[in-house]
Amino acid sequence: MKEEITVKGISLKCDACGEFIELSDLEGAAFIVGDNDGSEVENQARDEEGWLVVGQRHYCPECWEYQGDGTIKTKDGRIYDGETLKDITPWTPNLVHVKVVTSRPLDFSGEHYEAVDLGLPSGRKWADRNSGQSLIDNPEDYGFLMDFDSAQDFPLPAGWHIPTKEDFKELCDHCTHEWVDKDGLRGMRFTGKNGNSIFLPAAGYTWFDEDDHGTTLYNRGSNGYYWSSSFYSATIAYNLCFNSTGVNPQISSGRRSGFTVRAVQ
Repeated sequence: MKEEITVKGISLKCDACGEFIELSDLEGAAFIVGDNDGSEVENQARDEEGWLVVGQRHYCPECWEYQGDGTIKTKDGRIYDGETLKDITPWTPNLVHVKVVTSRPLDFSGEHYEAVDLGLPSGRKWADRNSGQSLIDNPEDYGFLMDFDSAQDFPLPAGWHIPTKEDFKELCDHCTHEWVDKDGLRGMRFTGKNGNSIFLPAAGYTWFDEDDHGTTLYNRGSNGYYWSSSFYSATIAYNLCFNSTGVNPQISSGRRSGFTVRAVQ
């Protein structure tokens, strides 16, 4: 049912675009609220009148749209049933571009790296950029965040693979590390005994589950998290973690965490 909003002095913020408005400016405006069911809600949605309110989420009229298939799609990527307003957004392992905070189909054929020799005992060479950075045409971008399973399936170029937890330990044991600001990105520079170095940006992390489909970023610019290929358990895997105070080469984290990847060969 439609509700007449007469409350003054309370603010409302759109969860998609961030529009911030006083409810006193919306007196008499139609709201479509998420505790309704049946055709009345559907008809309101077809008319696309007013704000959409689903649980704790709010969408201004410009940020949601009724679709021909009977669903409502919002600009932050949510999908709701057009009649019941139930959240039916599908959950799948995904990739998220750190700066844009969105997912999109990609042509992975353009993914490429330059091998950096750090003079490590194993002879291991590290990529000069994060996975996904080649697709963004900026080697100093953050790259993509992936959950653990997506990271293992990421189509790396021939001859490249995700480092093991032992690779991360070797990197930390045989390179110096320094927290730096490089081309506007904060992160850690690892320098080998031969003088060569790689820069790992502090891309932060996200989380992939039914409630947060990789849309919320945490600790960007202050912490870096990089997946290994090493399992700890069915739900936990190893990763490299760092911030301005130091590095942990073998920390364990939930496999639904969205971290960056730096390939090796």
